[in-house]
Amino acid sequence: MLQTKKLTPAFAEIAAVVLAIAGLALGFFYNDQIIRAVAGMRTPLLNAFMLFMTKEGLTIVIVLAASGLLYKKRYVEFALILLAVIIGLESGYLIKKIFQVPRPFVTEGLTDIALKYTTGYSFPSLHAEFCFSMIPFLWRGFKSNWTRIFLLLSFLVIAFSRIYLGLHYLTDIIAGGLVGYGSAKFWIYLDAKYNVGSRLVNQIKTNLELRRQIAHALSGIALIFLVKLGIITPAILLAILVMGTVIVLLVKNFHIPVITGALKLFERGKDLKIFPGKGAFFFILGSLLSLLLFERQIALAAIAIMAVGDAVTTVIGIYYGRFKNPFNPEKHLEGTMLAIIISTLAAFTFVDFHLAFFGAVVGIAAESLAVKFIDRVIDDNLLIPLVAGVVMTALA
Repeated sequence: MLQTKKLTPAFAEIAAVVLAIAGLALGFFYNDQIIRAVAGMRTPLLNAFMLFMTKEGLTIVIVLAASGLLYKKRYVEFALILLAVIIGLESGYLIKKIFQVPRPFVTEGLTDIALKYTTGYSFPSLHAEFCFSMIPFLWRGFKSNWTRIFLLLSFLVIAFSRIYLGLHYLTDIIAGGLVGYGSAKFWIYLDAKYNVGSRLVNQIKTNLELRRQIAHALSGIALIFLVKLGIITPAILLAILVMGTVIVLLVKNFHIPVITGALKLFERGKDLKIFPGKGAFFFILGSLLSLLLFERQIALAAIAIMAVGDAVTTVIGIYYGRFKNPFNPEKHLEGTMLAIIISTLAAFTFVDFHLAFFGAVVGIAAESLAVKFIDRVIDDNLLIPLVAGVVMTALA
C-alpha cells in the first residue's frame, strides 16, 4: 500500500517561491496582456475600493497590525517586522534605480491604462514588498485565525490593487513580493539562530539613547512613506507643529496622561524639564521647511539623511565608538563615517547618487560640528535637512 507524504509548511513555501519565480519569468512575455485583462474587470464600485485600499487602506491595515502586536506585547515580532520592512524597502528602491523600468501608463499602447498616476519607476512594486515582508510574521504574531486571514487578504488585495489601477505590471508585484518575503525570512532565520529580536528588544528597553534614535529613524521613514502616499502634506505638518507647541506648553505645567508617559520614555531628563518634546518639535519643523523650500525629491532625500544619519551617528558611537571627533567630543568618527554611507544610500532612493553623496557628507559633517546660532547649538533635526537640501539643490 502506497503511503502519501504530508505536505510540510517548508515544502509549501519552497513550492510557492518556485512558482513565483516561474511566474516572474513568464510574466515578462505577457505583462501587457495581463494588465489589459485586469483593466477589463473594472467597475465603478471596484475602482473606488481599489483606490481606497492602495492608499488609505494600506495605512489603516499597517496601523491595525502594529497596534495589535504592541497591545499583545509581541515586541520581538514587531521589531523583526520593522527590520524586514526597512531592509526590503531599501533593497526595492535600489533595484528601481538599477533597472529604471517605466510605469505601464508611459508605455506605448498602455497610455490609457491608469486610473491614477504616480511618479517613479515601476519595477519592483514597493507596495507588494511592504505587504509581503509582513506576511511571514502573521502566524508568529497573531493567534486568531480570523485576524491572520483578514490581514493576509488585505495585503494581497493591496498588492493586486497596483495592477488593477494600472500602476504596475504583474512582474513588478511578483518581484516586490519576493524581495519583501526574502527580507522577512532572512530576519526570521537570524532570530532563530542568534536571537536577534529578543536582544534588540532588551537593548531598547534598557538604553534610552537607543530607544530615542530608533524612534527617530522610524518616524523619518514613516513620514517619508506618508508623504509619498499623499497622506501627509506641508499643511498637515504645520498643524501638527502648532498642536505640538500647545502640548509642550501644557506638559511643562501639567501632567497629561499618555503624553507625559511617552515623553518620559523617549525624552532626555534635561529636555523634559526645559523643552519637552524638543526632538520631535525640530524633527517636524525641519521636515516642514524641507518640503516648503526644496523640490519634492530633494526634500525627501534631505529628510532621509536627517532621519537615518543622525540615528546611525549616535547608535554606532555608543556601541562601537573608539575615536572621538576632534570637533565634537560627544561624537565618534566611526559613527560619522558609517552615517555618511548609510545616509547616502537612503537619499539615493530619491535623487541621483552624486547629490545623495554630497548631501549626506555636508549634512552629517554639519551635525558633527555642532553648529551654533548666537550661543545655542542648532538642533540636528533642523540643521541636517536644511544643509543637505541646500547642497543638493545647488548641485542639481
